[in-house]
Amino acid sequence: MGPAHNTYPERHRSYRDRLKARGMRQIVLWVPDTRRPGFADSWHAWKKVRRSERPSPSSRTPGIGPTDTPR
Repeated sequence: MGPAHNTYPERHRSYRDRLKARGMRQIVLWVPDTRRPGFADSWHAWKKVRRSERPSPSSRTPGIGPTDTPR
């Protein structure tokens, strides 16, 4: 690593450059704000809708589902 007196931006740039050299790329990811007032209520409502849209187990394709592990 470089000299101990590097500033944070220099160290961070160096870190990003090392990751890029390894074939990685930086992305920005937006996620729901769980601290927002009313989030829990809207989340529970969304889950209820999703649950009602789910196909019945008999109509699912065998071997495809959330409990199946990739081979």
